[in-house]
Amino acid sequence: MNDWLQGFIDLVVQHPHWAGLLVFVTAMAESIVVVGMFVPGTAILIGIAAVAGLGELKLWPLLVWATLGAVAGDGVSYWLGHRYKQQIRATWPLSERPELFEKGEAFFHRYGAMSVTIGRFVPGVRAIIPVVAGVVGMPPLRFYAVNILSAMVWAPAHILPGAGMGLALGVLGSIAGRLVAVLVGVLVFAGLAIWAIHLGVRWIAPGAARRYRRFVAGCKRRGSWVDRAIVYALDPDDPGTSTLIVMGVAVIALARIFVGLAEDVFMREQITRMDAAISTLVQGWRTPALDDVMIAITSLGDGVVVTAVVAAAVIWLFVGRERKLGVGLALTMVLAAVSVPALKSVLSIPRPIEIYSGADAFSFPSGHATSAAALYASLAWLATHNAALRWKIAGFALAGVLITAIAASRVYLAAHWPSDVLAGLTLGLALAAIYALVFRRTDSRTMGPWRLVAVVLATLLVAGGARAYTNFPHALEVYRPRVVETTVTAESWLGGGWADLAAERLELDGSDGGALVLQADVSLAALRQGLIASGWQIAPAGDVVGIAGFLSPKAALDSLPPLPLTHAGRFAGLTMVRETGPASRLVLRFWPTPNLVLESGAPERILLASMTVETVSRPLHLATMLHDREIAATEQLGLLAPLAGRPEWRAETRALGDRRVLLLTRPSPPAPPMPRGESSGDTAP
Repeated sequence: MNDWLQGFIDLVVQHPHWAGLLVFVTAMAESIVVVGMFVPGTAILIGIAAVAGLGELKLWPLLVWATLGAVAGDGVSYWLGHRYKQQIRATWPLSERPELFEKGEAFFHRYGAMSVTIGRFVPGVRAIIPVVAGVVGMPPLRFYAVNILSAMVWAPAHILPGAGMGLALGVLGSIAGRLVAVLVGVLVFAGLAIWAIHLGVRWIAPGAARRYRRFVAGCKRRGSWVDRAIVYALDPDDPGTSTLIVMGVAVIALARIFVGLAEDVFMREQITRMDAAISTLVQGWRTPALDDVMIAITSLGDGVVVTAVVAAAVIWLFVGRERKLGVGLALTMVLAAVSVPALKSVLSIPRPIEIYSGADAFSFPSGHATSAAALYASLAWLATHNAALRWKIAGFALAGVLITAIAASRVYLAAHWPSDVLAGLTLGLALAAIYALVFRRTDSRTMGPWRLVAVVLATLLVAGGARAYTNFPHALEVYRPRVVETTVTAESWLGGGWADLAAERLELDGSDGGALVLQADVSLAALRQGLIASGWQIAPAGDVVGIAGFLSPKAALDSLPPLPLTHAGRFAGLTMVRETGPASRLVLRFWPTPNLVLESGAPERILLASMTVETVSRPLHLATMLHDREIAATEQLGLLAPLAGRPEWRAETRALGDRRVLLLTRPSPPAPPMPRGESSGDTAP
């Protein structure tokens, strides 16, 4: 996992008592009136519980600390209400939000003593209910009985899901630790953002809104040109103001993402290696039936279909006397059509396969993704921006499914790298957001938004179906799977070509995942035979039965399949194991390459191999987990030394600088028998 995530785990593991105290303080603070509004308690509790799920902390102390903290927090809030009664209403910051106390009182009067239990799980009233219970005079004995019992339910409800999440992340992290660390980072950021928004909406926004309205009202009274400009852009009574804020932020964020992607791709950063790995992985999933489906989907983003949909939408808008909207939509799509080839020509990133000529021969960004995102996001906004929230969600969800399907088809068909598609999506969505900004004051109800949706869907089905039908044979040929292989001679490979092959395993995120210290042009059958004779065993199969073993806390190591690590998007073609103890084993994986060695007329694929150590843990005594650890190159070579004397192959060691590699080659074919009567040596006179 990433250093920051591992650092957090190490810190918590090294100080388990502090972790328990942090759980206590967090659970208590989240239950105290006002204080709980400013503490992201749920996120903290889940994060620490996840460390327990990884097997690094004991679970039951966390449950005890969380329960005690919840009891103490509600107890403090109850004491405040019981001690100060109605005075607490006039105390800041509750005096700023009197409706919160009124809401809590209504909740308490509706559910009585049970409100203390129910309120623990209701974010809007959780921290206020104990105060209300004290103010209205709930007997202490009854309160603490309900308080303790409800805390015993609340604590597991927060700790156990976090532990389960840690368990799942541990399994996934062993396979793709860096990707999981990135995912955890995104989730943490999203959680903090949600908490900050919640805090702002509940406590900061109401007061700020009052001051904001007074400021705009003052601008209206003064009436200078600056004041009029402010009112025009920021009038809270104008429905377009919310669009201005949301879409403005979206444009800035999308532009920043696009520039970052373009910079990384142009400088050939790690993202290009990630592109290659993910593309190779996806190509391994291709089937003829799925190819047909993806070709039909990608046709929906074809220039012919997009043009037909744009024309239909513009004509409908013109007929409905919304000419400005029609012209704006047309200009948005023209910008998309012009910017894509311009960017492709400047960056000149080659496609995974050669399918076009001219500027379209280049890959970054994806034209299909850009056009689809710009068009269908613009239409979704146009049809729903004056509608109720549920229709906004439905409209953008429908557009999102269509855009995502078209974008995914480009990666599946190897027409684009993943970064091309991501850049196209950000560019297209930014153009759609700009369209929404320009026409944010439009009342789309006057031009029949649902009829527009019907026209667009009908045109998409007709034009898309016709395009897929007429162009299908050509598309099937263009997007056929390509197998790129390189054939070399044994002499060139042994003479120095081995140094051109990967020295490190390539993770799916483009980072290095361990030294590849063995190369072989030996068949898998010969490798398997020789390794078995050297004490190795065939790894358990990763079938349903093998995977189900991880669900048992008593699963034996020799029954568990090794973690499915990949190299450059390829899974291992052969995996062998050798136990080094009851809870650890060596795992030797061989990955195929697109390189073939031609020797004696029989080509054999070059395999790259790496050895790791897998250890077993049984977190929470609920399941079994494997942890994979990389082994240094020198240590791997020492462990592989016994393979040098096997008759199934010839073993040679090559070195270049600090890099050393063990090469396993096919043994020389036996010399043909000599005709009877001939001798290879000298004969006596």
